[in-house]
Amino acid sequence: MLDALEEAGVAALGAIPASIEEFWTTLPLADGWSSKTKVVRPKAAASAGKGAKHPLIVMFYGGGFFCGSPLQVTRPAREFAEQYGAVVVCPTYRHTHQVQWPVPMRDGWNALSYLAKNAESLFGANLDAASGGGFVVAGFSAGGTVTAVTTILDVYGDGGSTAGGEPLENLAKPITGAFVGIPLLLEQEMVPQEYRSLWTSREDNRYAEGLATANVENIIDSLKVTDFRSPWWSPINTLVSSSAVNRHEGWLPRIYIQVCQLDPLRDDGIIFEKILASKGFETKIDVFPDDGHAAWTALPFPTKSKEPTIAESTMAGVAWVLKE
Repeated sequence: MLDALEEAGVAALGAIPASIEEFWTTLPLADGWSSKTKVVRPKAAASAGKGAKHPLIVMFYGGGFFCGSPLQVTRPAREFAEQYGAVVVCPTYRHTHQVQWPVPMRDGWNALSYLAKNAESLFGANLDAASGGGFVVAGFSAGGTVTAVTTILDVYGDGGSTAGGEPLENLAKPITGAFVGIPLLLEQEMVPQEYRSLWTSREDNRYAEGLATANVENIIDSLKVTDFRSPWWSPINTLVSSSAVNRHEGWLPRIYIQVCQLDPLRDDGIIFEKILASKGFETKIDVFPDDGHAAWTALPFPTKSKEPTIAESTMAGVAWVLKE
């Protein structure tokens, strides 16, 4: 059903703007798996020289870790390419009918590792913010979770965790910013004590339309997480650890977060932002008052919040992340 909705949503977008192009490719990842990937970029990036101002935005789609595809993020990808000159790369990660946790997160990390080395030569991206580019990770829902996990792994590593497979090496280029949309980041047993009074959205929105608390619990069950304290499950585990050491000599990426008031996952993002800010990250958060689990994608589901809309806030938030 989601496949059909994605295809219908992309068809409804109409013709690709004349200034951009999009195509499919595969990313050969470190463990031997190949990620089917959609690339949306300005046509000028194909012949761009070194240092051209085409930041890389890597976008991860949603679908509860059990479905979804890069088609889902075609709409914002086109806008980012056309309005901001970005090279937008949208990888596939494996789903829970194929694998269990932490493979989807590891696929995200391996895609970022490959792109940090190759996006400049293959796609004409510029990953250096100081020269007008940038290396931004973005995602909605499950993709927002992958974004949050991988961004904080880049900053602090995984502490030698055995859950992720091989020991982590630094990315060839550091992540300069992130857009984390409506993520799943918390489970009751690992909510930090000082934030437990704020973590009420699972109960507040238990019977929310679209995504209810029971659906969230099913998603967590399907992932078969064996360690809710792992940095491969939630970046919050790393952020509250006294042993976390910044691998970038104190430099931190900007992080933009979106949550919706009527979403069972609302407080996951709110608490994430509060902890990030307490650790010195420059953050921006939007809370949309009239929506449940909603984001600006190619899916044909209308959003309700106005002044600003989710679409307007997404464009403004990504522009903020892309600032040098």
